[in-house]
Amino acid sequence: MSWASPQSAILSDGRLHLQQGPIDLIIEAFADQDQRALAFVAAQRRFLMVLTELVEELTALRQPVTTTGEAFRGKIARRMAQATWPLADRHFITPMAAVAGAVADDILYAMTHGAQLEKAYVNNGGDIALYLAPRQSFITGLVADPRRPQLDGRFTVNAGEPVRGIATSGRHGRSLSLGIADSVTVLASSAAAADAAATMIANAVDLPGHAAIERQAACELDPDSDLGAREVTVELGFLSPQEVSHALANGLAEAQRLRDAGLVHAAVLTLENQIEVCNKTFPLILETPKLKERPMPDVELRKMLVTVETIYHEFGPAPAQPLQRAAALAIIRNPFAGGYVEEISGFMDDLKPLGLDMADRLIAALGGDPAVVEGFGKGAIVGTGGELEHGALWHVPGGYSMRERLGDSKAIVPSTKKVGGPGTRLDIPITHINASYVRSHFDAIEVGLADLAAAGRDAAGTSDEHGRQDSQPRGRSGGRGYQGRGRIAMSAKIRKIITSVEQTHKEIGREVSPPTRKAVAVAVIENPFAGKYVEDLDPLMEIGAELGGLLGDACVAALGIEPAEAESYGKAAMVGENGELEHAAAILHPRLGAPLRKAVEKGAALVPSSKKMGGPGQALDVPLGHKDAAYVRSHFDGIEVRVPDAPRPNEIMVAVSVTDSGRPHPRVGGLEADDAVGEDGLR
Repeated sequence: MSWASPQSAILSDGRLHLQQGPIDLIIEAFADQDQRALAFVAAQRRFLMVLTELVEELTALRQPVTTTGEAFRGKIARRMAQATWPLADRHFITPMAAVAGAVADDILYAMTHGAQLEKAYVNNGGDIALYLAPRQSFITGLVADPRRPQLDGRFTVNAGEPVRGIATSGRHGRSLSLGIADSVTVLASSAAAADAAATMIANAVDLPGHAAIERQAACELDPDSDLGAREVTVELGFLSPQEVSHALANGLAEAQRLRDAGLVHAAVLTLENQIEVCNKTFPLILETPKLKERPMPDVELRKMLVTVETIYHEFGPAPAQPLQRAAALAIIRNPFAGGYVEEISGFMDDLKPLGLDMADRLIAALGGDPAVVEGFGKGAIVGTGGELEHGALWHVPGGYSMRERLGDSKAIVPSTKKVGGPGTRLDIPITHINASYVRSHFDAIEVGLADLAAAGRDAAGTSDEHGRQDSQPRGRSGGRGYQGRGRIAMSAKIRKIITSVEQTHKEIGREVSPPTRKAVAVAVIENPFAGKYVEDLDPLMEIGAELGGLLGDACVAALGIEPAEAESYGKAAMVGENGELEHAAAILHPRLGAPLRKAVEKGAALVPSSKKMGGPGQALDVPLGHKDAAYVRSHFDGIEVRVPDAPRPNEIMVAVSVTDSGRPHPRVGGLEADDAVGEDGLR
């Protein structure tokens, strides 16, 4: 593989043009004449070896990404791997998905380290790396469809925003696409990150199996394609406006997931003259009337909760594999609260991306294979400032999202709704996904949060929230049940384990970025000493040692973090009425802490704890504190857990919680986490 030597030229408007093989860069730098010249020289020098470096590692770069970049020699190759690695958990992706953006980033790096600039950009075929000194800004245009190159919109990036890269992908671009988007433009922290994310979002704008979409194996179009035999879009026939909306909703759900993960700042998705914007605060100004964005209210997400319940037995014979049930709950602002609004049906389309995101989270929670799902259901709680009809808005998007993700489910998705205040619980009905009369799958799962459907008033007026829930029980787990750290057998006789992750996206109307996350894992176990006084509680202490590692590992896994990234922890237990409070103390205190600390690495601080007597459905509050420095005030927190059928009289409910953050908006002073030493467990 060989190309002509690198070419360099100054264009008539003074910009620098660099080209070799498939790489074509337009570069601008803003500074005095001498510094601008130095920046151009630095770009030219670095460009001399760019293509050579990439070709040397091209074979490896075309393979699925398996590393954050350490295995690659070249700087650009490492940038490509670092940008694509965070996306590899859910998608097929190779480092090549970020090649254009990574090249732009690398050339810009050479320029900014070779000269003092006010601002600069490197445009690699539409993937742009930005440098902005304080108080500088950059205005760029949006082209919705590359086949009709005209300015459809514009937006401004300011120095204070976390955006230093812009990239566009779609089926009309230079690269092959698995999706049908005309274009997806992404703003992110780097051009490489934007490039990789735009590729994944554009792939997600799709209608799998639709007859109007013609596909062909990528290797038949380009034998060197990193996509191999995967089918890419080659032609798109007629789609109805509703189908276009559905395809964009699929892409918007992926964009929102990446934004929630902190991987993108904003995204603009276009298809057939329709447009969706991820991050409604993004200042996009449309220049042409052909692009249509629905004028319905934004979906403002405050919290998201995903719960997985693993049932090992119900006092009878244990199943060959534990049964699993999962529920996803989203708390959103009710845009119609406080008064009667006649036209509300359009909001159902706005809710579809949320429904798809929740369905994706449920499938992931059950192991990632939609085929394991046997039952489903949906429900809504409307806060006291709304009306029951607002809950009915969830019927279409809730059912649509389930069917879209499960493929060919034939039964109606059962539903329920109610109006309630903070703490209201909801029983979601469940039936078989293909045959509503399968009696073994008539079921329900209870969901709720302590502050669900809370009504409030702020300077903008009355606001209220809906609670949205989907549930999918009885998915068979694909591997062994939780046994913790490779244990084959445990002293604890576990009836079920429930794991939940609570994400807070907004608090009192103010965005929490990135969202704070708290995981809690609860084990419901048999109390071996129920109904009798026993002096030696050592068996319960051993159970505590087992559960510390088991539940700590479950929390860290649910958060998807490395153990060292955990920030807070806590523990609690509730003893059924035939036990005594000392049984909880025996589990929690002598031996549970050491394996929990191992699960989160270090853990120099005392593990906060709580215990009580109680019965089925009662609330148990798990106190939380910083794992290494107890005086870090921002991490004084707690999380409530409930299990509708536990603890029964002869059971104990044991909970461990782990977080990757403190409270949403800490501002009461005290020792800050970044200043903690963490050696003595206090400061």
